[in-house]
This record gives sequence, C-alpha cells and structure tokens, in this order.
Amino acid sequence: MSGTVTMGNTVPTASTFMGFYGDGYNSIIKVTAANINPFYWVGPNPDIDAAGDRIDGRIIIQDMAFFGPLHWGGAKSGVALKWWGVQGITLRNLSIEGWDTGEYYQNVDICQRYSISSRLNNYGVNSNATGYALNGGQMNSFISMGGTIALCSTIGFNYVGGIKPAWLGVNFVANGQSLVCSHTAGALNGVTISPSVEHCYFEADTTNNIAMGGGTGVVRGGSIRTNTMLVSPATTSILLTNVSNTGAVALGGRGRVMDNYMSVSGGIGVFTEIDQTGSVEKWDFNNQNGTLYIPGSVLISQKAAIGIGASVDLFTVGSFGASETFNLTVDCATAGGARTIKSYFISMMGAGNAIAVIAPITTQDYSGGAVPFHLSDVLNTPVAGTNTLSLTNDSAAVISFVNLSITIVDQASIFTIL
Repeated sequence: MSGTVTMGNTVPTASTFMGFYGDGYNSIIKVTAANINPFYWVGPNPDIDAAGDRIDGRIIIQDMAFFGPLHWGGAKSGVALKWWGVQGITLRNLSIEGWDTGEYYQNVDICQRYSISSRLNNYGVNSNATGYALNGGQMNSFISMGGTIALCSTIGFNYVGGIKPAWLGVNFVANGQSLVCSHTAGALNGVTISPSVEHCYFEADTTNNIAMGGGTGVVRGGSIRTNTMLVSPATTSILLTNVSNTGAVALGGRGRVMDNYMSVSGGIGVFTEIDQTGSVEKWDFNNQNGTLYIPGSVLISQKAAIGIGASVDLFTVGSFGASETFNLTVDCATAGGARTIKSYFISMMGAGNAIAVIAPITTQDYSGGAVPFHLSDVLNTPVAGTNTLSLTNDSAAVISFVNLSITIVDQASIFTIL
C-alpha cells in the first residue's frame, strides 16, 4: 500500500458492521514508503461524543500482518491502524511490526484486543483521549488480552485517559517503558480511572515496567496483581505518581470510595513477583493523593549481588501524615553460601517523618553464620517529603536477597499514600 484507505470520513456509520479477515500471518499489509497510514477510521465530527458524530461500526480485524517500513529495510514510520471517533473495535491475531506507531486511538470507546503481536515499533499502542465531553474525553472499556508487546523503543502501551482499561495476560518484553497510564496530559483528559494489570509478564525494559500518573496526568484507583517482572538494573518496576483520591464509585462491602484505592497485590496465596537485578526502588510511590490497598503479599527477588557497603532501595513513599504497618521478610545470602532470614515489623510514616518502627521479629541463621545487613529510612524532601526504605550490605562479602515478601498486618487495612 502506498496511500491511506479512509473510512467513515463524511457521514455517520452507525451500527455498520465492518469485517477484515485474513488467512493468518501470510496475509500481509505491506508498506515500504515513509509516513503512510494504510488504514484510517474517522467519524465526521470525531471530537464530539455523540452517536451522529462518530463511527459506531462494530469493526473486526483479524488474522493478518501489518508490516511497516522497518520490516522491509527502511526506518520506523507511519501508523498501521489509526482510529479517531470510533466505537466498537475488535482486533484478533494480528502481527504489527516496523511502524512509528502500531495502533493509534483517539476518542475511542469499546475496544477489545486479543493475541496481538506488536514488535519493533516506536510505540506499540498510543492513545490520546482529547476532545470527548463524556467524562472529560476518556477512552472507555479498553481491554487487551494475551499477545506480546516487545522491542518498542519508546513505550509499549501508552494509555492517556479512560475508564477501567485492563491488561490481562499480556507479555511485555524489552520496551523503553512497557505500560504507561496518563503520564502527561491536560487536566481534564489526562485521567485514567481504575486501570487493571493482571497476570502479565514484564522483562528487560529500559526504564519502567509500569508507570501510573505523572506530569499533569492523574490515575484514580486501579489494581496491579499477580504479575511477573524481570527487571533490568536501571528499571523501577512499579512507579506511581499523582494517584488521586477523587471519585465516587462505591467499593462494595467496605463503605468506602473505590476510586481512592490503588491495589498492588498478589491475591491470597499468590504473589506479584519482581525479579530485580539492580539497585533502584522496586516500588516508587511518590507524590500521591490517595491510598494504596495491599490485600495480600508481594514477593520481590533480587538475583544480582549487592556490593560491600552498598545499598538497595526497596520502595519510596511520599505522603502527608498517613501511616501503616506491615510485615517484611528479607531472605539474604552471600556468594559463599551464608544465609540469614529476618522478619521485621515496620510502621511507615509520611509528611517527612522517619519510619517510626523497624523492629526485628525473628531471625534465622544458616550455614556460615549471620549475614550482616540493616534496613534504614532515607528522608528526602521533594514537596511534602519522601521516605525511602533501604537495605544496606554491612558484610565483607557481596550479598543478594533472594525473597523479600511484604504482607500487610491486617489484610483489610489500607496503606495510605497521600
């Protein structure tokens, strides 16, 4: 293809079924020239959220490949699939490779993606929710299940504004950042409400596995649970910024406001696992205006050694006077085989206060004797003050911690990060 096929550009196409069916990945949409967007769906007034101004098309695209210029020896360029003012999209079994942006969505509702392979793009998926009047211009009901987003140099999946997007069982591998929600956007349309990231796999990203909020973007509530994260040295696994407490969706059985809560958990009997090879924070919860709900346990593994006298930051909290208690277990070992497991009771305070309590509960020493290390609070002072819990190697040998698990003392309690 050397040009753009545009659909729905002049009149509404309400309740019109459109189907594009290939015969597997041997059915190829081929673009070799720069800046070509082969397929473009657009409503007559795509920035207006009304039935007569958008495509309500029930569009299905499945079983084909979209290979952009990079695939044929050129540079990344163009957008494979572009949507603006569209409702009702289903994508199945697609391979999208070699573009500046694999999929671009603006003012889109009800999108389902199943088993999509997006590789070697600058952006795997890029959303921009500006313009819609409904809920400040947010994409609603956006679900991705299975598939792979890999080797996307800028962001694997960039989601700006929307209600209850979900990523279920998606494999994110070696992206610049894998999943970003509302990192920087305008005040009205930069809000993502209750995102859900579950049963996903993250490996070898350059910066963050998951980044929620930041800049002028806001995330309200959400759930990050039962994921596996294999993290490169300079990567923060979970970065939460500007998580707001605004909203009025009832959380059944608790009499609270669901929109206030960001849940990071493994569920009961299942762990969210973070495998870290470097020394940056495993979790970075900073500049919050809401609460973090941790109903289960989180397991963190660090395979790489910590040098003699060096420290590794476990997590960072910026908060306004809130506090919570939790149990922390550190399983620490030297290269020579010495191993110590220590359990701690920790109470973390906000608003520039130091950690009030770092009290050991139990200690188990294995062959070679105790491994000397300590936990400490490092007080920083951006805005309202940030506390960082760090582990320092006091041994004369390099050490690593194999399993670091965090369990809230009361599973109904709320870890408040304001």
